[in-house]
Amino acid sequence: MACEHKFYDYLHLKALYFEPKTLIIGTFNPEWPIDNHAEWFYGRTGNNYFWDVLPRMFNTEGLRHAGPVEWKNFCHQQKVVITDLIASIEDADEHNPHHLEVIGEFMDAEFANVFNEFERTGIIGLLQQHPTISAVYFTRQEGVELFDVEINEVIAYCHQNDIYFSHLLTPSKNARFQMRGWEPQDPNMARTLPNFIYEKWCDNWNQNINQ
Repeated sequence: MACEHKFYDYLHLKALYFEPKTLIIGTFNPEWPIDNHAEWFYGRTGNNYFWDVLPRMFNTEGLRHAGPVEWKNFCHQQKVVITDLIASIEDADEHNPHHLEVIGEFMDAEFANVFNEFERTGIIGLLQQHPTISAVYFTRQEGVELFDVEINEVIAYCHQNDIYFSHLLTPSKNARFQMRGWEPQDPNMARTLPNFIYEKWCDNWNQNINQ
């Protein structure tokens, strides 16, 4: 039995009631295991700072301690949409302990090593359906072929259609491995992981899109 994305119904942006300007792409949020308590995209807030950092890119307060209602309202107000590259792992077996272990660790590189059949969301199709999108961000760096091949196609499409594209530092706690030697540009800013991610995002964010 395939392992679908936990928020499969949102991936294809079918229920939008606004014209989006910014698209943020992640990788995969599995419906397994049962202790995946995320209530929406990037919702495992115990070790993910996405909802702390993203609102700050729009000069508003962080929403890490809020919930899906507030997150969705923010996206509506700022014309942001969120999706992931993978809609389903087709050859995953919920009765296979190894599969359950790999999926439960939420490690992108391991998905590519263990599984071979994936249903893709189809990012270029989403961009074609929503031509108001003028900025696209991918919340991981290069290095996993499973994602890199498709993202390179998305980058090429964006360049051909005058859409801003950038990779963003992962908003997960794994970003801490890149903090060594970092000092905030603002001397009044605390040396914390959310602030580190925020500064790195600022380096790659198109502020003109926020206007």
